[in-house]
Amino acid sequence: MEYKCLRCHGPREPRKKLCDACVPLALEEQKQKSRERATAYRLANLEKVRAIDRKRAAEERAKNPEEVRLRKLKSSKNNLEYFPKYYEAHKDELRKVTSEWKKANPGRVKVNNQKRRAAKKEAAGSVTYAQWEAVCKKQKGKCYDCGRADVKLTMGHGVPLYAGGSHDVSNIIAQCQRCNCKQGKRIHPEFLEKQ
Repeated sequence: MEYKCLRCHGPREPRKKLCDACVPLALEEQKQKSRERATAYRLANLEKVRAIDRKRAAEERAKNPEEVRLRKLKSSKNNLEYFPKYYEAHKDELRKVTSEWKKANPGRVKVNNQKRRAAKKEAAGSVTYAQWEAVCKKQKGKCYDCGRADVKLTMGHGVPLYAGGSHDVSNIIAQCQRCNCKQGKRIHPEFLEKQ
């Protein structure tokens, strides 16, 4: 009796379902299907998978802190070597993309500039663009001091950074440029009570 391969219908050994030529091809197909199922699951359960990944990463950091530190150090050294070369090779393109992004996102640029300023002053806390928008919405688009709504709002601090204030959302107020400059290094009366 002749046994035939289930895949190519060629001759095969009695105890095997596939011939020797078809086994690696079938294994590769099986791996590909498995990868596709895993990808589909990840996309369908993105938040769940991310939570698991974060948990694993935290466990890895807790278990091997020195190894993680060395890996980060190696990665940052590689980046320090790579990015200057990449920037030089793509300088004009990167400047154009950055310029376009800044024009399209002026609010985010302001928030990022304030973050940088707060970091220079070594102020605690950080404010995201969404938090800044929430502050503006809470104040109904009006200046915290004069109440005008027909002006551009700037990010002010109830307790100024110069006076040791934090760059936390609880210390952020939306002010017009005039009122923000007028406040200067003085602490807002409402924020004096909080200190």
